[in-house]
Amino acid sequence: ALVFMTSQNHFTVPLGMLALIGEHTIQWGLLMAASVLVLLPVVILFGALQRQFIYGLAQGAVKG
Repeated sequence: ALVFMTSQNHFTVPLGMLALIGEHTIQWGLLMAASVLVLLPVVILFGALQRQFIYGLAQGAVKG
């Protein structure tokens, strides 16, 4: 994605997080906070839809 993006306004979230890593320094606090904010919706969505995921896995395992 970095090859095709010409403006930082259009960066995806991982590319935006890449800006927190400098040439000689890494802003660990901001990087970890951004990681939590990116993962939080995924964890909440999985928690809300966990029954449907398990049901789909169980239905796919039944033969016939």
